[in-house]
Amino acid sequence: MSNRMQDTKLIEKEKVLKHNLEKWVMIEENVYKQKSRVQWLKLGDSNSGYFFAQMKHRNNTNRIQMLTDDMERQLVLDDEIEAEILGYYRKLLGSKDDSIPAINPNVIKMGTILSREQQMQLIKQVTKEEIGEVLEEINDQKALGYDGFNAIFFKRAWGSIGEEVTQAVKEFFDIAQMYKPVNCISITLIPKVKSPTSIKEFSPYHDAQ
Repeated sequence: MSNRMQDTKLIEKEKVLKHNLEKWVMIEENVYKQKSRVQWLKLGDSNSGYFFAQMKHRNNTNRIQMLTDDMERQLVLDDEIEAEILGYYRKLLGSKDDSIPAINPNVIKMGTILSREQQMQLIKQVTKEEIGEVLEEINDQKALGYDGFNAIFFKRAWGSIGEEVTQAVKEFFDIAQMYKPVNCISITLIPKVKSPTSIKEFSPYHDAQ
């Protein structure tokens, strides 16, 4: 009788472990799918090797191998190419203002004003349920963040990481400061011509994370 109960417990434990393994394998495949931009995946077919090959191909295709600067010098080293790109856009965008014009409160009062109840509603503490609802509204296939994870990872792992994510979001609303890597922008250079050689032959595209 004792051995039978023990066998039953082991079977149940095996089922739980198998379920967790399948869940994390699916999450891993979704991450690789996003990184490789492969738009199809056969059910139950692990294509990690294929995904890695696609990721390598994309990296080689998208990497800027060489640029020519204004002095007609060819730049091939990563540091040189980076300096050329940053220098070009810093010159193009200019410098930031040290101050901005002050807001005139008298002009604001001339418009629609929130009631006290509405004001309190805006500054009330966000809840874990609200944060979870916002996460659910994010498309599963949205581009990966800088941590390498997409929305579906956070949805599937919410039971394990939900509390930490909630605390991080609440901390932002409490101190009005966000951890810098969370609020960043990825700039992608899109070629204007078939074989670009100058930074002027690229158009910037940004994707806010």
